[in-house]
Amino acid sequence: MYNQLLERRVLYSFSVPGRNRSQAEKEAVALLERNRDYVDELEGFLETQGLRLVSHEAAALSIADAGRVYIAVREPVRDVPAHIGGAAVLREWSDSRRNESAADSALWAGLLLMTMLKLLYTDGGRPIESVSGFADAEFDDSQFVDTLVEAIEKQRGVRVTGDPLVARAHALFTGSAEAQVEARAKGFVRSMLRGGVLEERATGMGSVVYGQTLWSAVDIAENFKRYAGALIPRPIANDIVVLVSADEISSDDEMIQEN
Repeated sequence: MYNQLLERRVLYSFSVPGRNRSQAEKEAVALLERNRDYVDELEGFLETQGLRLVSHEAAALSIADAGRVYIAVREPVRDVPAHIGGAAVLREWSDSRRNESAADSALWAGLLLMTMLKLLYTDGGRPIESVSGFADAEFDDSQFVDTLVEAIEKQRGVRVTGDPLVARAHALFTGSAEAQVEARAKGFVRSMLRGGVLEERATGMGSVVYGQTLWSAVDIAENFKRYAGALIPRPIANDIVVLVSADEISSDDEMIQEN
């Protein structure tokens, strides 16, 4: 059960068009179905791995008339083991050609993640709790790049004073050429595809858009407020993700480094 949850993130008790259900997945789901009320040992083991088991009725997510899905989401109150994530992920997002520091990589990761969330949630007025909205949440390369560039352009004429970390972020973003921003944006999308956060979807017109995966939608619904609560000091709407401008962010260095 653990191996299948770790490999596939989401296990289905029913057939899904275009998705192959292996025999191992079917057996893992059968075990979960038979022991739904007695999974304490599995949940305890998942906790040691920085994970948590979540289950939803398919009908409640508008993905099928019957059946259940079992999802392994991250448990942010525990450290993630090195073999699941961590420094390797940050290195993948860094610009090794410019010998970029881990701190600068973390700042870029924050901006790129919030830009993605803006496109998946804010622009469609979608509540965080709306897991079923993953089926309609889509964007393409040009939308992602344009949104990121526009956010940076708005900051070019802003004078930043006070918090040195905010000033560093402002200088980092506004000091990047548009071609560099575009390359970083496209690399980030590719890493999100490899990580199972996004999936490619054909439009029927020969082009490709990126959609949110069910795993990502459930993980954000379960954990977003725990991730972001310490990073966004000013009150925000409980059900809408906002793209926070660099001059509006204020948080101590230790919290930023930890996240």
